[in-house]
Amino acid sequence: MSSETRFLALVTALLMLWVVSSAIRESTVTPVSEAEMVIDGPAQPSDERLKENVHDLPYGLPALMGLRPVSYRYKDFPSRERIGFIAQEINSVVPEVVHLLPENPESRTPRYYSVNYAELVPLLVRSIQQQQKTIESLQTRVESLEAPKTQ
Repeated sequence: MSSETRFLALVTALLMLWVVSSAIRESTVTPVSEAEMVIDGPAQPSDERLKENVHDLPYGLPALMGLRPVSYRYKDFPSRERIGFIAQEINSVVPEVVHLLPENPESRTPRYYSVNYAELVPLLVRSIQQQQKTIESLQTRVESLEAPKTQ
């Protein structure tokens, strides 16, 4: 494995670790409900016996490239800089990961959009798979171009 491939694998692993850790932080700060937190939280039921109508993910590298990572501060908590995405922007690319928090009539809190960062992991995996196919194809091409010509 070349150093470039190892570097790409390390960067990808770090990115996935960040996404999972962000999901854990986000899910503990603003859970939608206890039932949804169990399903949408850091540990999600994934047993095939619980699923139906299973299809390959339609998203991949093009969708990933359509996401805009940002740094920001929450207006109510300006002392800490955070990194993530803007839910409304993700909604136009991968709407399945964007959720509208329910209204809280007691506090008159408006409805806000939230992002389930853990649900972005399959998109990252699909993108890595697509990149790996490209890398392997390019490696094969380079090897064939660099191979000594026999007459």
